[in-house]
Amino acid sequence: KAKNLTVHFNSTWPFAANPEIQHFRKLVPGQAKTSSVKVVSNFGESFELGECTSKRGFLSVADTTKTEDGYQVEMAFTIPADFTRKYVSDILTINIKDHPEDSLKVRCYSRP
Repeated sequence: KAKNLTVHFNSTWPFAANPEIQHFRKLVPGQAKTSSVKVVSNFGESFELGECTSKRGFLSVADTTKTEDGYQVEMAFTIPADFTRKYVSDILTINIKDHPEDSLKVRCYSRP
């Protein structure tokens, strides 16, 4: 008979990338710097990675390793040798096969 009813809840995304934000220190133009991202299912289900794409073309996937609870993605951040800006950013989109709506984004930043 209450006029209002408040229901508190939390939702969890099916997949997660850890870390979601990467800071690359002292990038040297023309030289790749690598870092790892862990991709897991928050519900413990088995999955396969799909295509990984870079928004600006500075990021690439150097290696992908299947682990007990997901995948370890080794990515490389490379800026062109003639790059002159003081700040650079890119986004790596990690697609999950059979789950196109659950793509993950890893944001990467650096100051050359």
